[in-house]
Parts: sequence; C-alpha cells; structure tokens
Amino acid sequence: MSDFIRAWRQTKGQSASVSAFDRLTHHRHIMETGNQSIRFSRSAAGAKKRIEAGEQARRVPTIWDRARTILMT
Repeated sequence: MSDFIRAWRQTKGQSASVSAFDRLTHHRHIMETGNQSIRFSRSAAGAKKRIEAGEQARRVPTIWDRARTILMT
C-alpha cells in the first residue's frame, strides 16, 4: 500500500479513502477489447474438465453399456 493511502487513512479514515477513490474514477471509461483474458480462458477450460470428470464419475452404467462390454470381448 502506498504511503499516500496510508497517510490518508490515518488522517481521514476509511470512508474518506473510498470517497477519494470514487472521485478519482468518476469520469473514467472502461474499454472492452472483446478478448478474453488468458486467466479467464484457462479457468474456464479447467472448470469444464472438472465438470466432465465429475459427470463421468457419477454416470451409472446401463444395461446397454454392459451388453456392449460383453459383445466387444
């Protein structure tokens, strides 16, 4: 944390820090680039793998799965 923020909190308190940050960012614009971040895409891919693995673990074999196993051996 910067020395300025530390000094501001000591003299003005937490609510003043939030107010100052709000004033600094009030007329700012957020620019969307249309691209996903690498962190987001990796996180989404990992979540998809975990979901698929969980579905495979919960899947109960059907009679058709058993028949396919018998016929393939």
